[in-house]
Amino acid sequence: MNNYSKILYKIVSGLLLLAGMIGCISAGPAAEDLEVTGKIADKIIPFKIEVDNFDSSQTNLSSWIYAFSYQDQGYGHAVKSFTAPGEIYTYTKQQMQKMRLKGGTYVARTIASRIHAEVDFENYDVAVVYLTDGGPPFGKFKYKLKQTQEVEFCIRKPNNPSGVSGMALKIIFKMYKIPKGLKVSLCK
Repeated sequence: MNNYSKILYKIVSGLLLLAGMIGCISAGPAAEDLEVTGKIADKIIPFKIEVDNFDSSQTNLSSWIYAFSYQDQGYGHAVKSFTAPGEIYTYTKQQMQKMRLKGGTYVARTIASRIHAEVDFENYDVAVVYLTDGGPPFGKFKYKLKQTQEVEFCIRKPNNPSGVSGMALKIIFKMYKIPKGLKVSLCK
């Protein structure tokens, strides 16, 4: 991991701590921040897991959020579905290794186990969503049905006549139980 990545890791971890997300990763946004459209919306069920070991090491469970949002080009929006706990384990471990973060086996095993305790994988898949929004004004987080077998997640930007934005960062990290086979994507 280069110095830029280490600094960014500390900044993101600090922002998550300040945002109150370290104690609990949650899929339930405030009602005023969520717009849901489409027939399948009632079958997309938010859930949360506990992330209870924040410390200064790179072995804390909050590393999962950082690893999930990491892409080869850097960090950014990410939406992914998982069909089984083993998939969550493998993906997490690979992401942690790619970033050269310690404790990948522990984080992968614990996160997969906690998600499995919340989700019946016989009937549901899991959608994990990581989005960032610059504001104020902040946009509204939404998801909508696209065609019949895909749901899109995005932030609907508000009108901003002043053109000034990006003074603060809002991190949206959500998890949902979704019908088996439902595809997930970012809004285009």
